[in-house]
Amino acid sequence: MPQQAVTRKAGQPQVWVLDEQAKVQPVAVKVDELVAGRYHVVSGLTAGQQIVVEGIERLSPAAQVNARPWQPSVVPQQLSAVVR
Repeated sequence: MPQQAVTRKAGQPQVWVLDEQAKVQPVAVKVDELVAGRYHVVSGLTAGQQIVVEGIERLSPAAQVNARPWQPSVVPQQLSAVVR
């Protein structure tokens, strides 16, 4: 899961999840290590749930949202060369 989707309340990680009516609710999750800007979620979510990645600062419980697929920004890969 993208790092920016995880917020913390009282130190505990949570994400905002959309329900069938496109309303959001915060859900507590357990996350493992952060690798390359993504968390491995250990528990708290089920397959197929939609989460909010952007616009989190404007949310409140039961807020109606207009969901659309998230597209991560493309980060140019660093190139390295070996000099011989």
